[in-house]
Amino acid sequence: MPKKFQGENSKSAAARARRAEAKAAAEARRQQELEDELWKDKDKHVLRKEQRKVGAPKILGVRGEGFGNEGGKAFPVFPAVEKEKEKSHLELPLEENVNRRLPEEGAVEARSIEDAIAAL
Repeated sequence: MPKKFQGENSKSAAARARRAEAKAAAEARRQQELEDELWKDKDKHVLRKEQRKVGAPKILGVRGEGFGNEGGKAFPVFPAVEKEKEKSHLELPLEENVNRRLPEEGAVEARSIEDAIAAL
């Protein structure tokens, strides 16, 4: 008959150590996330300012190198904006007034119920 097992099962000890290590790593990660959340800036005005800083290079890429009038040169005017300025109210065709067209077609104008009944 074999002797009773004395000591500790090496496989279960290794598994227990792995689980403890994984648990410690998860707890450390959770603590780090909580600490990061405490240090996070939640002021909406500061967040808007940061968003403008992020968006500034996009604007600079479209218009030129800077916001101001550097070097005495003006920003180039985009052709689409220029075309819109050229169009004036005189060049656009006149639209027909719908309110004047209805009476000309034979429609009867009635301002009260009695006038409408009389027109029928």
